[in-house]
Amino acid sequence: SENVSCYSANDGELYAGNYIVTIVDNNDGSIEFVVTGGNSPYRFVLNDSIYFNSYIDSLQAGIYSFVIFDDHNCELLVNNISLFDNPNNNCIEIPNAFTHNSDGINDTWIIENIWRYPEAKIQIFNR
Repeated sequence: SENVSCYSANDGELYAGNYIVTIVDNNDGSIEFVVTGGNSPYRFVLNDSIYFNSYIDSLQAGIYSFVIFDDHNCELLVNNISLFDNPNNNCIEIPNAFTHNSDGINDTWIIENIWRYPEAKIQIFNR
């Protein structure tokens, strides 16, 4: 059997840097891990659930702890990731008109919070 060190010079230390945490409203929270070092593929364990993708969604507000394993079962504990609901900023806001006549009033048409829906498609019709 092969003896594999979790901190070998070839693989580097398993490290979960820069994780991205978002929550929109109930059950829409997500965590995305950026993992370096170790050997891919990585596994992300939360309680009794195993995820094979670094993007984990459908989470409720709360505090989470994950154990990340690499291909050699080296592990990294990531504690106290807080997901919180922001009831003041949940929905997209769509302006019903814009006038691009450079008068400084309604010259741009910006859909607030559209970034929360990366698959959104926008169609504009002229009456």
